[in-house]
Amino acid sequence: MLQSGYIYDLQMNTKLNTKGVDYQEFDIIFTDGYRLFIIECKSGGAKTEAVEKLANIRQRYGGINAICIVVTPFEQNSIVKMKTKENGLHLIQGEYCRYIKEIIQGHIR
Repeated sequence: MLQSGYIYDLQMNTKLNTKGVDYQEFDIIFTDGYRLFIIECKSGGAKTEAVEKLANIRQRYGGINAICIVVTPFEQNSIVKMKTKENGLHLIQGEYCRYIKEIIQGHIR
C-alpha cells in the first residue's frame, strides 16, 4: 500500500521518548495524507485494557478523525468487542485478518 501511494509516512514499532525514556510505542502508524492510522497488533487475545489504551492514544495523538485498529488472529470476547465499538475503534479478528489491506483501503480517502 505504501508503494501504491495509498499510505504515507509508514512507521513500524515506533517509540516516542523524552529525555531518553520511552513513554509510548506504536506497532504500526501511518497517514493517508489526511488522517492518522494507528494499528495495535495483538498476537494473543486483546484485553479491555489494551482497547482503552488505544482509545487514549487516539484521543491524545490522532483526534476524532484518527482511525485506530486492533488486530488479533483470535476471535475476541463480547466485552472486548463492546469496548472497541464504544470507543470508536475497529477490531479485525480471526479469519478477517487476511482482509486487513482491503479493510484499511476502505477507510482511505
